[in-house]
Amino acid sequence: MPPIIPLFWLLLLLTCVTLVAFFIVFWYSVFTDMMAAPDASYPGAHDKILWVVLFLCLPFFAPFMYRSTMAKYTALLQVMRHDQ
Repeated sequence: MPPIIPLFWLLLLLTCVTLVAFFIVFWYSVFTDMMAAPDASYPGAHDKILWVVLFLCLPFFAPFMYRSTMAKYTALLQVMRHDQ
């Protein structure tokens, strides 16, 4: 008869799997938003390809960096458009 897995370890495993699944969905969502954005929405000429490289090399940090950077850049563009 196989040993019974204690409830604590089962809950820990389910929690870890759920967190990994949520992160994968979040990463995919941010990556597809980045790829769907037109090139004109980035400040530099080669920013999109640099973000792709960053997403592939640093998958745990890139979505958060992208969201914060693009939020600041979008806010700056809105201020600049309002001033004109």
